[in-house]
Amino acid sequence: MSEDEIQAHVVKFLEQCAIPDLPWFAVPNGEKRNIMVGLKLKNLGVRRGVPDIILLIDQTFHGLELKTEKGRLSVDQENFKRMIENQGGYYHVARSLEQAVWILREIGAFRLNIKFNFHSLPPGRWQDTSKQSRPRKQT
Repeated sequence: MSEDEIQAHVVKFLEQCAIPDLPWFAVPNGEKRNIMVGLKLKNLGVRRGVPDIILLIDQTFHGLELKTEKGRLSVDQENFKRMIENQGGYYHVARSLEQAVWILREIGAFRLNIKFNFHSLPPGRWQDTSKQSRPRKQT
């Protein structure tokens, strides 16, 4: 599965299974562009190394970078990872759809009681046994 295919499935999971009111978005940095468009985007603040998906969970920044099994972080991604972690955020790297879903589940992005079975269901399919949302941390 390509990085784009993994990301498309992750987006479907988030659209269907995320906790209510979860602020998240995808960063479309990876496409090839002509020089003029690239310069315009750079002038508008597009940065190299930004993770593919950004989430804010319980007042904590999470970046999720999606790679294939053989994919590796670029120097720019390693630098951005360091910046995020130096500010108390998390930069996660997933090298498969299953790994991405596991990370999102572990950081609290999904509603409770959603079961993911990758062996019997095709990617993008899941069961939601409850509309209950994940409890929030007490502040």
